[in-house]
Parts: sequence; C-alpha cells; structure tokens
Amino acid sequence: MEKETRSRLVRFALILLAVLVFAVGGFVGLGWMVRHQFVTNADYGRWVNRITQNDDLWKWYGRTCAGLLPGDADGDGASDGLELFCGTGPKNSSDQWMMNFVPDGYTDSHLYAYSGERRRLRLRADTAGIGPLPWPEEFRCSVTANESMLLLPGGAREPTAGPILFTASAGFVEVDILPQYYERWRYIRFEYPVTHQGIANLPISTVGWRMPPIPVSFGGGAPKALEAVSGPKIGNDDARRTLTWYAPAPLPDGYAIEVARADGDSEWVVASSTEPPVKDWAFANQVWDRFPGYAGPLKFRVIPVRHTPP
Repeated sequence: MEKETRSRLVRFALILLAVLVFAVGGFVGLGWMVRHQFVTNADYGRWVNRITQNDDLWKWYGRTCAGLLPGDADGDGASDGLELFCGTGPKNSSDQWMMNFVPDGYTDSHLYAYSGERRRLRLRADTAGIGPLPWPEEFRCSVTANESMLLLPGGAREPTAGPILFTASAGFVEVDILPQYYERWRYIRFEYPVTHQGIANLPISTVGWRMPPIPVSFGGGAPKALEAVSGPKIGNDDARRTLTWYAPAPLPDGYAIEVARADGDSEWVVASSTEPPVKDWAFANQVWDRFPGYAGPLKFRVIPVRHTPP
C-alpha cells in the first residue's frame, strides 16, 4: 500500500513538473517571438503576427522582464531585464532605446502647467513604449531647462535653468518647477551627468495664470454648473462629446480644460488648452487614457487664464 501511494505521488509530481515545464516553455517561447518580432520586424504569418504584434502583450512582457532583472549594470536608467528584452546591451550605457520621462499618473510624455504655480513632477521612465516604469534605485541624471523654471532641492524660491543633479528615489526622479508664461512649448532636458549625453526632453506648455472656473455643460445646453460630468467610456469607439461654455467678460486670453475621475479618486489634470473666440471643446475616448484602468464617468471644468500676472 505504501509503495502504491509513493508511486502515485511520483506520477503526480512528474505530471506537475511536465505542466510547469510546458507553461514556462510557452511563456518563454511566446516572449521570444514578441521580442523578435519587434526588434527585427519578423514576419511569422498572418495568425501568429496577430498575436506577436499585440501592443499590450509587448508592454506586459517588457514590464515582466524589467521586474525580473531590476538592476542597472551600466547606470543608464534602463533595467538589465528591460534592455535584454529590447535587444540593447545591459552593460553599455550608449546602447539603448530613446527614453522619456513620464509624469506619474500620466500616459503622455508632455504636460501643461499653470504660470506662477510651483509644481512637483514625479517622473517615471518610458522606454520603447513600455512604461511608465520605475527608475532603478540610485539612478542619477543632470537636469536643465531652456527657461529659468527649475527649483533647487531644499525649498529654494528663485527658479534656475540648471543644471541640477538628481538621484532617483523610490523609483521616481522628482523635479520642482515654477514656470512663468511662455508662448511656445519649453523643454526640460535630462542628461547623464558624466558624459552629458542627452536622455530625453520633457515638453511643458504653460497655459497662463489661473482664474476662477466658469459654468460648463455638454452638448450646447445652458451652462449652469462649474463641473460637467460625462457618461462612462464607450467601449473602444471614438465617440466624441462636446463641452460648451459662455465666454466670460472681460474676455480671457485662453482657457485650460481640466479633467478628473468622477469618483473623486484622482487629481485634476489639464487635458488641453484653447483660445477665444472658441467656446466649445470636443473630446473622445482617448481622454480616459490619462486614467489607466478606469472607464467610468469623468468630470470636466474650464479655467479661464491670463497671459500676464494678475
């Protein structure tokens, strides 16, 4: 009886081992095809290409590899696992995909900011479209700007154009800014502190000095409330909705369109900006991309802005 029990346990263990080997082999094999397809643009045929060219699958494998080997042997800000998956050298700091610094909670590698308002940017990495990812611990970068908008760590009040040396902490690089109004996009530039090789530019648009919000509505109805709440996201359809408002007097220099989750579980972010005489703004499902994993109603408000200090 004891021999029979042992034999059954051995067979069961072998079956589990075979299933595990099959699962690991399938995981590694599919990951290799996804990586190989992206790096070499391989053509596997119609049906396999439909799988291997899946953007979400590519990102998932990239994040998985980044988590399996989170070290950064060459100190270039991309983890060793991510570099191996992307086909770059994990021990060669000059061999990597172009990187972006993505503000925490955003999917875009650019942002809007109000003039004269201090703001802390908590930045993660985005490499080859796989992001946002945490920076490896102790990753260091030099930061400059083409306008005096950077604030030194420690509560400095006077902005500077840099350079300032930052070290990643808890997966973030944190940069404080105090922008003024600029007619065109301005850039924060990130470099490796030793070689001065550029890593990425973060575009920033200043919409102006904030004024009190104005009443808004959807679809041309009479604006009454300071917030307009949309319905939930409509599948993958690009169904457009239109936000409307009355132009206040005196006429402002522009408007900032802010958006947040209607459940209150997010901060207001500037989704777009526009100028008078425009009195409406059409948006589509892409607005939900700012809140990954959320498809519920959004709330909007319109902030008039001035291009000169109040």
